Amino acid sequence: MAEIAVPEVNIQDIFNLGGKVVVLAGGAGLLGPYFAAAVAAAGGSPVVMDLDGPGAASLSTGLSRRYGVPALGLGLDVGDEAALRSAFAEVRRLGPVHGLVNMVYAKPPGYYQSLESYSAGTWEAALHGSLTSALLCLRETLPEMCARGSGSIVNVGSIYGIVGPDQRIYEGLALTRWIATTYGHRGVRANCLTLGGVQGGQSDRFVERYSGRTPLGRMACPGDYTGALLLLLSEAGRYLTGANLVVDGGWSAW
Repeated sequence: MAEIAVPEVNIQDIFNLGGKVVVLAGGAGLLGPYFAAAVAAAGGSPVVMDLDGPGAASLSTGLSRRYGVPALGLGLDVGDEAALRSAFAEVRRLGPVHGLVNMVYAKPPGYYQSLESYSAGTWEAALHGSLTSALLCLRETLPEMCARGSGSIVNVGSIYGIVGPDQRIYEGLALTRWIATTYGHRGVRANCLTLGGVQGGQSDRFVERYSGRTPLGRMACPGDYTGALLLLLSEAGRYLTGANLVVDGGWSAW
């Protein structure tokens, strides 16, 4: 029998983000600190952009202190073109942008109204906050990723984008596939990270009912998604693009 050569696989290397700048748009929310910490723990330089400027600054300071990496916190509305352009000029002082995580989740007044009561103003504000902001961030990062021949974009979506009838602001997957097919030959990967419900202040009754519909029997903790994010950002996912990675505890399996 012929001898089979043993491949060399270095897990630490393929998940390593050493020295790579990753921008997290909307990074000071419920999941943002966990995602930013995962980037920092992998050696990357997280840039937290959020409306909550003091929160973003505090988080970046803490990340730099704990993980010993450069980090930046910027307070701005990423849907404001001029402010975003200025912010990215500051980001590039850290180095070229390797990763972009679009996780802005806009909930303007009236967001939870029924469809027949939904105002055009609320609709437009939701679209601008969640989709237009993603477009503007992409416009700032794609040219340099293409010129360099590498980069990773992660659009964070919701499980209700694939199982629910209300698709108002969850159109990110089509955008993700468009980026993947248009810019793949230039070394840019784009994937959607679709998340299940995260426990964060809901009523006990809601948590019980949601958990009862989930094969794993619980809602997610914010830290449950960090491994999936690192897969999409790092060399571990170098042949993964145009995909929808669903991490929902099995919710959509039923």
